[in-house]
Amino acid sequence: MEQKRSKSLTEIAAIINEELPTHLTSHDCNEYPELVKLLQSLSSHLTSSGTSYDVHRDVIQAEELLHQKKTIWLQYKLLYSELQDMITEFDISCIDMNPASDSEKFYKTLSDLMTRCEIEDTVDCFADPDTTSSLLGLTRAGLEFRNPHKKLKSAIQQKLIPDMETRLKKKCETLLSFYESCSDTNSKLTHAKIAQLPNLLHLDIESLEEESRSLRKDKQNQETLFWNYYKVLVEFMDLLEELITSYGLHHQAHSDKITSELLAAQCDEMSVNIKVMELEILCDTYTEETVEALKIIRKHIDVSMEDTQTELHRSSKAVAAYEAVGMGFDQLVDEFGMLTEEIANKKWTLNEFHQNLTS
Repeated sequence: MEQKRSKSLTEIAAIINEELPTHLTSHDCNEYPELVKLLQSLSSHLTSSGTSYDVHRDVIQAEELLHQKKTIWLQYKLLYSELQDMITEFDISCIDMNPASDSEKFYKTLSDLMTRCEIEDTVDCFADPDTTSSLLGLTRAGLEFRNPHKKLKSAIQQKLIPDMETRLKKKCETLLSFYESCSDTNSKLTHAKIAQLPNLLHLDIESLEEESRSLRKDKQNQETLFWNYYKVLVEFMDLLEELITSYGLHHQAHSDKITSELLAAQCDEMSVNIKVMELEILCDTYTEETVEALKIIRKHIDVSMEDTQTELHRSSKAVAAYEAVGMGFDQLVDEFGMLTEEIANKKWTLNEFHQNLTS
């Protein structure tokens, strides 16, 4: 039952996220049911971009009108750019070779007409449509009246239109060859493809936009799945923490207590073993013969210590007796040493003298 309810909340969140620019999750739907009701009621009045249907309708109409105006402007811009290219190409060709007089007159007249058209476009440069002022006092009617080539417009158009059609057709064929890798020599089929090229491009753009929307939807679904998985993972982590705290740690404490008691018993056993090993080493070192020998050695050492102490006591008494004589004792000792040395020297001299006499 709980699983079905969770699945239903997930579907509701997916529907709302598809109809409105939101990122609801099943958790949000469960926690905020009033918000879900509000968003469901808003979905009947708002588009997937969050705007009302009336505003969306007005925006679509404005976009269609803008598209029409933009298409017209682009057509004029295309013709204007092509005329400029023709005049520029003619001027470049005049550098290398002298043009025919008819061609020179034709392009000069065409350039002058384009200049006058540009001036006419800039005459009414004020933003207020009700104003009667114009740039430098010029008017379209006045410029048209003073145009010296107004009678030649028809002839220029008759000559210019075929050339323009040929140039534009060649560019369209180039664009078509770029759009389609294969080339076809059938002119009727090529013309039909060129006529269908805007629609084909429009279909491609719509296909890309649809793919982009699909990718955004997939990304949104992935984000929703991510947060759902993240929520479930957090719940599992909380449950795991509770299980470890309530059950795992209790058993771990009991296990640690048993382990510590076991280690303490092993330590006591090791201490006893070390003590036994120490006693065994002492028993192996001090046998009965060794003990008897050590007793004899100790007896000699005790006798030696007693003799040393007796000699030390006697020497201490002698030193005390010498110190009782006073300050003259040192002088007597020095004189005794000098006399002893002098007697030794004389004995050596007499001995030497005696050896010399006998030799």
